[in-house]
Formats: sequence, structure tokens, C-alpha cells
Amino acid sequence: MAQGSKDRSSAQKVLRIGFWLTDAFDFYALASALEPLRVANETAGETVCEWQMLSLQGAPLRASNGVTMATQALDQAQPFDVLMHLTCVGPHGARGLIRELLARNQRDLAAPHTQADARRLH
Repeated sequence: MAQGSKDRSSAQKVLRIGFWLTDAFDFYALASALEPLRVANETAGETVCEWQMLSLQGAPLRASNGVTMATQALDQAQPFDVLMHLTCVGPHGARGLIRELLARNQRDLAAPHTQADARRLH
């Protein structure tokens, strides 16, 4: 019986995932996606998930936190079952978005309030 389950396990299909990155991609989003895949492989005791880092040009890309990631050109990728696109969320990744939201909040707080707003605040 142990032999049968080993045969079934070795015949199990490996999930192949492509991570398509763009410049200033969110590194923490990538790490959050990779860690469960790594744990799945570790728990299974074999490779059940494989992944590749991809980009349009296949050149190294810098994440929003400054970490550089080697990539393979998308058109040179190995076949995959799932393609995940990780991109930046603002002009300078997540930091740019947070700066924009904080600046917008500051502008809103500094803007003159209408009489109706003033009455609601008091």
C-alpha cells in the first residue's frame, strides 16, 4: 500500500506559477505569494509548486523597497498553469501611494471648510 501512495504522489502534477513583475513591483506582495508555495513544498516533502520570475524584457527589476530581482523574459518562460501580475501601485510603488494618500489627507485638512462643515464639527 505504501508503494501505491508513493506512485500516486510522484504522478501528482506540479503547479507551475509565473510571477510577471514590472518595475517598482511590491516586494511584500511577492513574498506573501511565495511563502505559502514554499511551505507547501516543505510540507509535502517534494516539489508540488514551482515558480518563475518574469518580465517583458527579462532584465533585473527593482522592487518598491529597492531589492533587485532577476527575471526571465515572458516570451522565454517555461509553461505555467497560473500567471500572476505584480506591478507598482503608484509612481514609486506602495510608498508613492502612501505619500499621495497622506498628501491628499493634509490638503483636505487644510482646505477651508464650509459653514455646514463648521457646524458639524462643533
